[in-house]
Amino acid sequence: MSDAQGRALLIGLVGFIWPLLDATCAVVKDSRESRQPRVDFDESTVEHLCSGVQGQELLSALGRFVKEFTVHDGDFTVKEGIEESMTAGDKAVQDQELIPVPQQVSKAEPSTTEYLSQTIINQVHQHVFNEMPIRMLAFDSEGMQLRLVERSEIAEQIKSRISEKDWAGLTEYESRDLVKELGKYAILSHTWFRGQPGDVVYDDWSKRESNARGNSKIVKFCEVAARSHGVVYGWMDTVCIDKSSSTELDESIRSMYRWYRQSHVCITYLADTSHIPDMHRDAWFTRGWTLQELLAPKNMAFYNKDWTFLTQNDGPKETITETGRVEAGVFSIKITCNTFPEVAQSQIFQATSIETGELSMCFKDPALIPISRVFQLASRRNVTREEDKVYSLMGLLGTSISVAYGEGLPAAFKRLVREIMVIKNNFLDVFNHSEAHQLIPSSISKYENRFPLFDQTSLRKSTELHAFRSIEPISMTHLGIHVPVFLVPAFRRSIYREHILSGACAHSINVARPGYDGTFEYLLLEKNDISAKFISDYSTVKTRPYQAYEYDVIYCGILNFWKFGDGYRTMNRWLFVSVAIPSHNARNLSDIDVTRMKQLTGPLGLSWASSPNHYDISEQELTKWGMQVTTLYLQ
Repeated sequence: MSDAQGRALLIGLVGFIWPLLDATCAVVKDSRESRQPRVDFDESTVEHLCSGVQGQELLSALGRFVKEFTVHDGDFTVKEGIEESMTAGDKAVQDQELIPVPQQVSKAEPSTTEYLSQTIINQVHQHVFNEMPIRMLAFDSEGMQLRLVERSEIAEQIKSRISEKDWAGLTEYESRDLVKELGKYAILSHTWFRGQPGDVVYDDWSKRESNARGNSKIVKFCEVAARSHGVVYGWMDTVCIDKSSSTELDESIRSMYRWYRQSHVCITYLADTSHIPDMHRDAWFTRGWTLQELLAPKNMAFYNKDWTFLTQNDGPKETITETGRVEAGVFSIKITCNTFPEVAQSQIFQATSIETGELSMCFKDPALIPISRVFQLASRRNVTREEDKVYSLMGLLGTSISVAYGEGLPAAFKRLVREIMVIKNNFLDVFNHSEAHQLIPSSISKYENRFPLFDQTSLRKSTELHAFRSIEPISMTHLGIHVPVFLVPAFRRSIYREHILSGACAHSINVARPGYDGTFEYLLLEKNDISAKFISDYSTVKTRPYQAYEYDVIYCGILNFWKFGDGYRTMNRWLFVSVAIPSHNARNLSDIDVTRMKQLTGPLGLSWASSPNHYDISEQELTKWGMQVTTLYLQ
């Protein structure tokens, strides 16, 4: 037992025993006249008792008991253990006549938190056990006297720091803010040391000083947190997670995003950086877990390899206006976002491609970052365990799946996508990737070449793909993705170019055919009278070739369309898949057997830059343009 541990134990014993002794002395017969004047129980008294001979003897006796108990592996009763660890003097005291203790003991002096209402006590416990990490580093205002503390102890510390003067007269909301202020903490973002000795982990806490490099990181983090950011709690993933507990590890991984988001400040340690112009080369920007650690915190401060301050997101403020609608009318909310100075932002962009607008959107709500963009950023980062490419994104995507190391990246990714489709109202952006033949990609790397044409970063809004809800539920089944599509015919150029008059063709697309190298060009019709006549003539064979060709007509299955009035609306930017009926030679383009449809491609993007922002088509017009709305099972 160390001196610090022994001292803490003695202080606890004195605090417990003192009121009992005081009450006992009060009822001893004939003792009132001889009783010494009462001594108040204060810090100076505790110091005297703990440093005196009696305190040292008590500590020595406790030490002998603990040692004896350890040697016997606890295989004896408490009574036997106590007797065996007693000295002769201890036994002599035990043999003396005991002072009778009354049944009704006088109340001890009130604790420092008895004046708190149950409301604020509940608020403390709710905040600590639901909003703060499982275990934290606690230190003084200089970042010294480090200890690892659990939630229960943190709650008691916060309650003891609420004075009656601070609490009296506060409303429920004000007291909740007070609790948050007293529980504020710093959180560390860093890359783990490579090689030996590495970082100090939870199991090595008691012997951390034997690892000078690892211990230095802990000490410096706590000093910076306390002296520069005014907190007395800190969290870092090395020593604050007991990874031997699968339950604790699972909770920590699921909660980590929230812990970073709710921290008072995220202290980011760049171990490879000396000056701001070097930031973009730091390994911190390449690791998988640090993506959420960059996007989640509202306040972030970068420090170099010597723990010298580099920069913080306290640069020019940006105001984002959010509008909404209630029964009384339209309302707007202005949100002021922290931004990095331009020189630091340019380094972040160079390292990650993340723009200033995207960081501002994250400050407001990280859910505004499109799903496919999050996947794209993650695909460029490295992890030690492949499943971490998925687990590290749960918080950013607002999902929660169980941690199952060993399942592999494909299985973890599929579970994540399935969870996104279950819990989110809008998730079309999941299909915004470059997989050639599948709607759900086989790998997160397929998002590297996503289509950015649906992003609205300049407006500080999420993707255009989530502007409206799908007309029917989209689900993952054993047959594929069950999804509604808006089918628009496209005609193979080499066959129909002589039949389609000038003014009817609006755009062309290149689509790969199964079993063939290269692509074929297909023509899309403009929405006008010339195109309507071509469709009408097609049904009477006037514009159809004499010989039927396989895949002479295909369909763009548009995914981003919505119900609008008595018809449908689609934007002038399409996210679509190509489908067709082999050997198709139907006379009515809008009356086809969709059960024979074959998927030709994965998702494709198309922008009609010179057209209106959207197209509206009524139910009656679908046949006129050879279109159809249906549902398909896509792979």
